[in-house]
Amino acid sequence: MDPILFTPAAGIFAMIFVGIFYWMVVKEDAGTPRMKEIASFIQEGANTFLRREFLTIAYFIVRLAILLFIVMPEWQIAFGFVFGALFSMSAVLIGMNAAVRANVRTT
Repeated sequence: MDPILFTPAAGIFAMIFVGIFYWMVVKEDAGTPRMKEIASFIQEGANTFLRREFLTIAYFIVRLAILLFIVMPEWQIAFGFVFGALFSMSAVLIGMNAAVRANVRTT
């Protein structure tokens, strides 16, 4: 298989599994009302942390993308960097949400 096609296909395949596993976690019982309340506080804190982290990282991503475009004037390199950073941040967001939801169900 052509590597240009293999990479997106592997990403789509992986995201299907992520979706299935996330759905399996979410469909489980979250526990008592008190446990759900505590979990909502944890979720709120995690989202606040991620919002702040993403804002801080965004400045770095923009500056480095501009630097990459200046040093290597092929737009594909800077675009690939930004695209990869956005997908990485998406993975962090999905992972954090899944972890917080799984923690209350584990408890």
